[in-house]
Amino acid sequence: MDSMAAKVKAFCNEWKVCGMTKVYWENLEELYGLDFDNSTLDGMEIARDKTVNLRKVLCVGEVWLDLYTYEFNYSGLDEVVANCIIDKIK
Repeated sequence: MDSMAAKVKAFCNEWKVCGMTKVYWENLEELYGLDFDNSTLDGMEIARDKTVNLRKVLCVGEVWLDLYTYEFNYSGLDEVVANCIIDKIK
């Protein structure tokens, strides 16, 4: 395993199936910059209803890295939100 894979595995949950290894990030709220308790996004105050809506989206979304291809993938998120999270991971 190379050093990138070791670093990634330290902060993620690993999933192996059919010879594939993928790692999933758990706390998408934190990666996206959402602070639910204080209704802020990247430190900027946002409306409570927007905070609630973002939390709903981030709770069902998934972001993962395929350790064979080193490609990021996502589901349950729109492209803009997913790419913001992936950019922060990189």
